[in-house]
Amino acid sequence: STPIYDQGKLSGAAVVFKDISERKRNEEALQAAHLELARMKERLEEENAYLQEEFSEQHNFKDIIG
Repeated sequence: STPIYDQGKLSGAAVVFKDISERKRNEEALQAAHLELARMKERLEEENAYLQEEFSEQHNFKDIIG
């Protein structure tokens, strides 16, 4: 706040407020997107491990048959 003086005497104050609702919504949306990306990354890593195991098993099968 900023004091307002009238003839040297304090007569009031000026206060400025800023609405940060949109900023908070954006922060929450960004946080949700980050969480979703983390979940997707985890799922991709699981799928990659599964596919590598499947490929490895198929490759070994070919070596056994000749």
